[in-house]
Amino acid sequence: MTLGRKFLRFVAPENERLRMEMRHSMAMVEAHTEDMTRTVTLNREEIMAAIERFRSVDPDATAPGLNGH
Repeated sequence: MTLGRKFLRFVAPENERLRMEMRHSMAMVEAHTEDMTRTVTLNREEIMAAIERFRSVDPDATAPGLNGH
């Protein structure tokens, strides 16, 4: 731990806690984004089909795998 962080913990512990919480949240978002990019690969046709499903007025059509989607 650097001297600056020790000083922040002493002077403004709430701000330091919020900073650490933000860093943790950012790390989780980056990890989830990396997981998504590894598991989700769509081509143009799949993207267009997904857009059409979400534009549909039929609520059952918005979930993939239902009604032949």
